[in-house]
Amino acid sequence: LAREDARLRAAAAQALGKIRDPLAAQELIALLADGDGATRRAAQWALRETSGETRFTTADEWHRWLEAERAWWREEGQDWLAVLDPADPTRIAEAMRALLAHPFGRDQIADAPPGALAAFDPAAQLVACDALARLGSRRAVPALIELLFEPGEELRTAAWTALCTLTG
Repeated sequence: LAREDARLRAAAAQALGKIRDPLAAQELIALLADGDGATRRAAQWALRETSGETRFTTADEWHRWLEAERAWWREEGQDWLAVLDPADPTRIAEAMRALLAHPFGRDQIADAPPGALAAFDPAAQLVACDALARLGSRRAVPALIELLFEPGEELRTAAWTALCTLTG
């Protein structure tokens, strides 16, 4: 992202957008002031891909979004992750909705249920498969692969669908 060649900066921004790396958001925001138009457009596209937000156009708007995401994760995100407990699956759908609204922690979310995905009841597993597919983090792939060997056809189909979404 810091290379002198503008084509390399634009290509790097595009690559970060394709992998939807939220840790690169600060650097991508900085590229919105780049002297090269293609680099600015690539950074804007990457931020939109990473965040799911399409309404922001300025660096100030993106900075505010990033700070709000960081604050939400500090103040609420960890509590919602704790709700993803196989021993108490009653709030998993609610927790997944709250967490999916904040993609900045995409990898944290993907790491939370997969470690215990097999321990959830079948209904919660189906919800988790759908949520992990929408989340877009490939870190969920190993846990979803494990579900392909479960006895329930509906669960295997949900896991397969999620894997296809994540891996293409």
